[in-house]
Amino acid sequence: MKKFYFTLLSLISFTCFAQQQNHLEDIDFLYQAIKKTPSYKEQFKSDKSYVSLYEEVRVNLKDTNELAVYKNLYRLIAPIKDNHLGFYKVVDTNLKPRPLLLKINIDSLKQVLLQMPLSSLEGIYNSDGHELAVFKSAAKEYAILHLKSKIVTGLVIETPHQSLDFISLLNGGRGFVLARNIKHIDGNFVTINLYKTAKAAFGNLKIEKGNFEFKKLSNEVDYLRLSSFYSNNVNIAAATKFFQEVKDSIQAPNLIVDVRNNSGGGFKVSQQFINLIKRYKGKVFILQNLRTASNAEKFLVRLKGRKNVITLGETTIGTLAFGSNYGNTLTLPHSKFRFYPTDTFDKIDLPYENVGVVPDIKLTPSKADWIEQTLEVIKQQP
Repeated sequence: MKKFYFTLLSLISFTCFAQQQNHLEDIDFLYQAIKKTPSYKEQFKSDKSYVSLYEEVRVNLKDTNELAVYKNLYRLIAPIKDNHLGFYKVVDTNLKPRPLLLKINIDSLKQVLLQMPLSSLEGIYNSDGHELAVFKSAAKEYAILHLKSKIVTGLVIETPHQSLDFISLLNGGRGFVLARNIKHIDGNFVTINLYKTAKAAFGNLKIEKGNFEFKKLSNEVDYLRLSSFYSNNVNIAAATKFFQEVKDSIQAPNLIVDVRNNSGGGFKVSQQFINLIKRYKGKVFILQNLRTASNAEKFLVRLKGRKNVITLGETTIGTLAFGSNYGNTLTLPHSKFRFYPTDTFDKIDLPYENVGVVPDIKLTPSKADWIEQTLEVIKQQP
């Protein structure tokens, strides 16, 4: 496999910066912005190793192609366990798309990768009918190659805290996007939809109508679906209206609460449902999955462990300890890159960052519909 271990940047150059300088203003700006975040203060305040990293990045930030500059700046973000941090290359539609195209023997690459074990990050993957290769391209870095076009569509990077970050290189090099804490489970990059094996059948919730739903499954079981805690005015109004409509209707001795695929939001939406469940006298069964994130994970943390609450499904994504009240995005001085900082922190959630919230009962995605599996669990309750 060693012959495939090469630095991708040596094969093709993206559009170079015109100005002859080391872009020290960008790195200094990003460094100061990171230092203001609660995640930096919690994890690295007065840490000399982080100062050394900053100085090293400063030395290495030379006038080179934009992907190299982006990756060097990203090094300041990588050590911080804060999965809400965002970092982007501004999409420049004036640039002609110049995708990272590799000259490589596809058959030889496939032959090697097909021998990789299921647990390996390297291998041949499928995504919506497209075949992709994931292979090591540098230390702690893996390239994602679209085999038909030979275009590199992204990079997977191992962070210092045993997680994986993903840098999307789509848009023909005109824009890069960082996604933090992606998951490789049972041979699949689940959160970026790359699969060595068949997709899980029942773990993923298909939302057909609205963010909120209540229905009576039987005289013994009520069902409450909460699919978004997004805190814009429209969703806050919809959630409040829904809450008022259902708060007195939940009367069965068992309640299934479904927060699968709820990517979060804020307590302006979720707190009323937390309070409702805490007041509920029956047994509560909360469904969660890998796509349960952010404030939906906070929702779980604040209910998990109560005597009448059982959580079921799979471990959540682990993006919850830090967040943003204001959603400000900062543009670096040379206007090529943007940084999305966090400004909030809940210490109670820190143990779950990266790790996720583990369910009390693990459900099997390939076995049967998760609501049906939950009803079987309810039947077995004393």
